[in-house]
Amino acid sequence: NTKFNVKTFKSGEDIKVLTLNFVFLDENGNIVGSTHPQEETKIRNNQSIIIEGIVNIKKAKYVYLDSYSYYVDDEYVQNFVSNIEKAVKLK
Repeated sequence: NTKFNVKTFKSGEDIKVLTLNFVFLDENGNIVGSTHPQEETKIRNNQSIIIEGIVNIKKAKYVYLDSYSYYVDDEYVQNFVSNIEKAVKLK
């Protein structure tokens, strides 16, 4: 299992059903997998949350956040980050 700590989620509003899209890369920058952990708990503005995802990708050397989505009341909000330059090396 891999734990993703979303620190101080600043949406400006209370949200629900937070979904994160993480992409895993090999040592050459090729995509070797992804995971989409979801948390259905209501999250207050400026509140931190730890989301646990099951990841078993042996070739993965790096990970980055590709996108995230959530609901504010009944409105669906999705944002694409896709910043591969900020990929984090896995331990």
